[in-house]
Amino acid sequence: MSFPARSFLVLALTRLSHPQHKVVLGAAGVALFMVTLALLDDYTRGAFSLPAMVPPFGASVVIVFFTPDSPFGRPWNVVVGHLMSALAAAVVLALLPTASPAMLAALAVSSAGLLMLVTRSFHPPGG
Repeated sequence: MSFPARSFLVLALTRLSHPQHKVVLGAAGVALFMVTLALLDDYTRGAFSLPAMVPPFGASVVIVFFTPDSPFGRPWNVVVGHLMSALAAAVVLALLPTASPAMLAALAVSSAGLLMLVTRSFHPPGG
């Protein structure tokens, strides 16, 4: 009696392997993550002065959900890449608080790229 359930599962997994279904699931994943992040942003806005919704997260989510086989979408690359980029920006800002925004951006982004390469966590949206 378990044969029909098993064949249904195989059929369902086969259908998910079609490119159209992967696109639909990717879009649903992106939408769900962004709504969750927006709710988190609303919930924590009073407690923290830092937003949870930042533009690179949108790009990261698109990479993770639409191209999960991409090296840039691996969990290590996404998490550590963003952390290295944030660290680079914080260090540059701490060392050069009076520098021009253009100089800060140039140093922070180039330092973020170097840190991501050193930690093998290259994730372009993090930079």
